[in-house]
Amino acid sequence: MDVLTIIGKISLTAAKPLIESLGQSKAIIQLKREIGLESKPDKSFNSIYNHTLVEYGTGKSEDVLVIFNDEYVIKFFEKYYPKPEECIKAVSDIAPIVDYEINTEEELREFSEKFVEIANIALQSTDVPAAIQQQKIQDIHDDILSLREQPKPIYNEPNLTFESLIPQKPPHKIVGRRKLLDSLKEKLFAEESNGLYALNGKPGVGKTALTIELAWDEEIREHFSDGVLWSSLGKSPDIFRIMGDWLSCLGLKQDHIGQYQTVKDRKEALHRYLGDGKYLLIVDDAWDSETAQLFKVGDENCAQVLTTRQPHIAIDFAGRSKEKIDELIEQEGLNLLKQFAVEIVNTDPDIALELVRKTGGLPLVLILIGKFLQHEADSAVENRVKRALDKLKGFIRLKSTFVSNSNGI
Repeated sequence: MDVLTIIGKISLTAAKPLIESLGQSKAIIQLKREIGLESKPDKSFNSIYNHTLVEYGTGKSEDVLVIFNDEYVIKFFEKYYPKPEECIKAVSDIAPIVDYEINTEEELREFSEKFVEIANIALQSTDVPAAIQQQKIQDIHDDILSLREQPKPIYNEPNLTFESLIPQKPPHKIVGRRKLLDSLKEKLFAEESNGLYALNGKPGVGKTALTIELAWDEEIREHFSDGVLWSSLGKSPDIFRIMGDWLSCLGLKQDHIGQYQTVKDRKEALHRYLGDGKYLLIVDDAWDSETAQLFKVGDENCAQVLTTRQPHIAIDFAGRSKEKIDELIEQEGLNLLKQFAVEIVNTDPDIALELVRKTGGLPLVLILIGKFLQHEADSAVENRVKRALDKLKGFIRLKSTFVSNSNGI
């Protein structure tokens, strides 16, 4: 009789009235008889496992018993069957993989103790066959790692790649952020960190640009060898779709992703499939703490970076591991503007400096101005740049409008 059928029998016949009327021991004996088990197990794994399931499971709910129909759990105990006492030590490794909405580790530990008791009785009752004696656990650590592999039937070539979610690096170089970028990388690489970081700053200060630089950084990609997952939230994010995109990047088929029909389901699935992989998760432009918290899905080997305009959202997400991104100082602003309008910066440095000052050192506004001047400079019309500079007086007054309508930069 298969495990699932036994679980069904236990659920139907091992109800509390039966236990109360017969007592636990008699209820177990009657249940074994109905299932067709001998009073004592033989030396085979299936017999020991089924006997354990009945003796442990009598009186348990079906929600608990279904754990022991999980193929990971069955394979786990089968691996430790020749040396059953080893399974108790390794329960903490398997528990996070079979993540049910109960205290999985406690139930696995209770089952393990009963499994060891029954297995020892069965295996010591007579000489263990030579084939079983020769079955050794070569490397417990490797066994546990192999159990962490996701079931192959739900995988195919992913519809999305990690790179497809990350914005491309802009053609201009990032300015004034090298020290901050290096500091953030150092923290992300630190073993003692909790893996949660947040960057906050004004709209247009360059939060998104910094994290794009981070996502494409070669050292980052080497360290977070399993991949970088990117999302940009904004004011009204489609959280359900974003999480689906992440699951697709992790290799799940679309029909399997479709089985996770709520944000909560998808969050739990992300946590499960990220497993103990080394990923960097970037959540850009969070507008509220509740949404930001939904993307805390990584395990201890993952690192997560959040960007937001609001300091309190950064604190809620990462505690003390937050950093404010300041505006560019004047020289940095000139260096950025020079990448677009080198002639103006070189020939009219006073005008260029005034532009930097009037923008408040916000990279986004400087880039918009620089591109505008670049376009005008390419024109053959005489005095086009001078007229463009005159227009910029009004343009700069409208900088707040440009920035407020540009999510996440």
